[in-house]
Amino acid sequence: MLAKKPGQVVFKRGQLVQIYRSDLDYTFKSERKLLPKWSQPHRVTKQLHNSYRLENLDGSEIEGTFSSRRLREFIPQEGTQLAKAQRELEE
Repeated sequence: MLAKKPGQVVFKRGQLVQIYRSDLDYTFKSERKLLPKWSQPHRVTKQLHNSYRLENLDGSEIEGTFSSRRLREFIPQEGTQLAKAQRELEE
């Protein structure tokens, strides 16, 4: 297990996260300004120092690694299938 530094966010394997789309920060096209800056939920598969490997909810691997600075925890709405599946995975 890697040591946690002060202020560092650590995600666990199987946890749901969203990816921040920093490519939309400095855009001048009006149609891009309305796009969501946070992705759909993904699942953490592996921690590599301060970055993570992720997979889609269907289990397909996402290419590349993602810095913890671009990730945030995704909490599914209670009563949904995703919330039920996540609870079962955590138990």
